[in-house]
Amino acid sequence: MTFNIGTNILNFELRYGVGLDIEFCDSRPIWANEPDSGKLIPMWFEGVAIAIPFFLICYGRIGDFNEDEK
Repeated sequence: MTFNIGTNILNFELRYGVGLDIEFCDSRPIWANEPDSGKLIPMWFEGVAIAIPFFLICYGRIGDFNEDEK
């Protein structure tokens, strides 16, 4: 489940882990759907990822690897 908050996203995902972890990411690779075509493309995530038992909560921004070329 993903929510847009201004230019950032808040995302909740299910996971199979039970540990606790906080990660501050500056270039974590992710897969996302391209808005125009729905095609799956690689993107980067910059923000914080909090892993709690059975859930991953991410807050930050995402971007295209090719955005510097445009």
